[in-house]
This record gives sequence, C-alpha cells and structure tokens, in this order.
Amino acid sequence: MRRFNLVFLLILIVVLGVIEFYTYSALRFATRNLKPGYRNWITGIYIVITILWLVAVFATPLWRQMILSKALKNVMISFVMGFLITKVLIALILFIDDIRRVVFWALQYTGAKSEPGSYIHEGMSRSQFMVQFALLFGGTIFGSLLYGMTNRYNYQIRKIKLAFKDLPESFRNLRIIHISDIHSGSLIDKKAVEKGIQMIMDQKPDLILFTGDLVNDRHEEAIDFVPIFSQLKAPLGVYSVLGNHDYGDYVQWPSQTDKINNLNALKDLHRQMGWRLLLDEHHTIQKENTKSLY
Repeated sequence: MRRFNLVFLLILIVVLGVIEFYTYSALRFATRNLKPGYRNWITGIYIVITILWLVAVFATPLWRQMILSKALKNVMISFVMGFLITKVLIALILFIDDIRRVVFWALQYTGAKSEPGSYIHEGMSRSQFMVQFALLFGGTIFGSLLYGMTNRYNYQIRKIKLAFKDLPESFRNLRIIHISDIHSGSLIDKKAVEKGIQMIMDQKPDLILFTGDLVNDRHEEAIDFVPIFSQLKAPLGVYSVLGNHDYGDYVQWPSQTDKINNLNALKDLHRQMGWRLLLDEHHTIQKENTKSLY
C-alpha cells in the first residue's frame, strides 16, 4: 500500500509539474510586453497563489477532516478545483499545440508537404494565438466557477410536460417536482434556502422526488436544514434516494464503522423530514382506487 501511495504521489507531482510548466509559460508569454516592474509583480502574485494552491492540494485529506466553517471550506474547495480546472485547460490547449508543431516539424523533416500558413493573420502566429486563446478560455472558466460560488441560491423552475398513452385517467395533469443535489454542506444562507422551498411549494406539487446528494460528505451538514426541508409536502408523498456523495466515499473516516454510522444517521434524517427513502426498492402510488403507478 505504501509503495502504491508513493507511486501515485510521484505521478501526481509529475503531472502537476507539466501542467505548471505550460501555465507559467503562457503567463510569461502573455506579459512579455509589459514593463519589467509590472511583469515581475504579476509573476510574483501568480507564484504566491500557486504555492498556496499546491499546499491546499496536498493538504486536502487533512483540511477536509478538520472542523471548519462552511464558508471557509466552500472557498477552499472552489479555489482548489477552480484553479486546477483552469490550469488543466490551459495546459491541455498548449499541449495540443505542441503536438501540432511536432507533426509540422516531422512533415518538414521528411520533406512531405505541410499545412501552408503558420499565421492566423499578419503579426500573430498560430502558437501566439493558441496561448492567448488558452489564457482567455481558462480565465473564462475560472470566472464562471467564481460566479457559481455566489450564484448557488439562484433557484429556477424548469417546467416539462410529459405524455404517456397508458397513464391512468386519475393521474392526468399530475404535478411532479424533481429536485436533486442539494449538497447541504455548501449552503449557508437559510433564508435563501427557505425561499427555494417556498418556490417548490408554490407549484402545488402532487408528488415530490429527490434524487440524491443531500450532503457533500457528512450527515451533520444537513441537520440545521431539517426544519426547512421538512416543509416539503405533497399529497402523494415525498420520495428520495441516496446519491454518491451521501455514501461518504469522498472523505477518509477513522473506521468503517464511522462511515456506516454516518450513512445510517443520514437515512434517519430523511425519515425525520418525512421523506420516504427508497433503498434498492420501488413503491406503488395509487390514486382514487385506480391503476397504480410504480
């Protein structure tokens, strides 16, 4: 097991090193025309942020076990994942460009006809264009992730009409609300969550279905929201299932017993909220003594 961990660590270091080589090269290229003072300031800030990011990456198993405020943990997760995705996208685009250049060189070396035109337009080479595109694309993705951090309570309702030929007459015009991926560990503003719950209840649903990921990892994340989620009511019931995050597979537990206890506690929260948790089972829904829905 130790040898496996060491090999994984070495591979991770190599991969991060390659990614960092591309992103740092792109930054230096993008700032090449700035005054030395400005360029050094930008480079210094980037290096400091990157060092903090690397520390956060390698310390992830540690700080995910620590008892931190939701706000701080959300910021750290967003920072680690956002910076990683941005760097990977930039490195991937530039890596593809390097492959193009190798192929172009090989064709020239062998004397074969190569693709004419190495410039997008006068004054900009393809490689320059790829660097600028990579930075712009990566920056856009990073900005979108940051926007998502502040946009988590922008709940929206999407209405879809479904038609079934064999649907019993009593189920015509049935209103079903489907919600998913609440991730209570990422929620802080209870009033905003209550507003979302009220939006659901304003639809006057006949049936409510929740399809998993009530928490990020631990059942404690949802405890404070039990009174709010308990407001979800429907004549035909509220049904739920577990999601991948609900099983606690993305956090290291002191023991397998602790992991099992966490899952059982989470199941009990579903019961406390009045949700019918389905565990590898189905339940029939009957209305007005007619045919049932499964």
